Amino acid sequence: MEYIIIWSRIKSLPACLTNLLLRSRIPALVRPSLDSRLCRVSTRLHLRICSKTALALGLCSLATNFVRHAGLVLTLLVGFSAIGQHEARAKVVLGDTFPDLSNFEFEGEAPEIEGKVVLVDFWASWCAPCKASFPAMERLYQEFKDRGFEIVAVSVDDSASAYSRFAKRSGATFPIVRDLGKKLVATCAIEAMPTSFMLDKSGRVRAVHQGYSGKKTDEQYRKEILALLAED
Repeated sequence: MEYIIIWSRIKSLPACLTNLLLRSRIPALVRPSLDSRLCRVSTRLHLRICSKTALALGLCSLATNFVRHAGLVLTLLVGFSAIGQHEARAKVVLGDTFPDLSNFEFEGEAPEIEGKVVLVDFWASWCAPCKASFPAMERLYQEFKDRGFEIVAVSVDDSASAYSRFAKRSGATFPIVRDLGKKLVATCAIEAMPTSFMLDKSGRVRAVHQGYSGKKTDEQYRKEILALLAED
């Protein structure tokens, strides 16, 4: 059906946008900043579209004969808006206790994080800044893991194979999991890739980072980790 074709094209937008940037002639010095912004835009498209797949297809199946009419478009927009408002109310902010990982279903094993300083990083295989951040996170993990520091890298990928390929190629030794059903993503209302939360030993959110800016972000991570490890 025509709406299935349209849906397929919409869903491919995030990867297409990222690939367009990578093939462009934008100077290397400004590309990381633009890449991060582009990934943030593509993330909003990807997460909101993917998390509403059931709603979109359900409405289309009920109104197949009217798919060309404005009424269907209006219905979809209203439905997406209502769900978006619900997710916004669930957003995790500074000072909140981070959701208990044991309440969510993952592909891969989530580590025990009680009593540790933890970096929870949300990423996707189609996100170029996410790929750039993994080596830096691995260095931090190797430096601080024996002092009570942990990393949990949470994939938002729909595809298990894409998640698996990225994880293997990254060479990371810290725990990497895939959020099945995107329930943790919805709870935290993630809108940009990557987004990370720095948690203290009691599980409270002490810093939130959107995007990845290379050395600047690395230095912020290190400063926060050292400060939180020093707390009683």
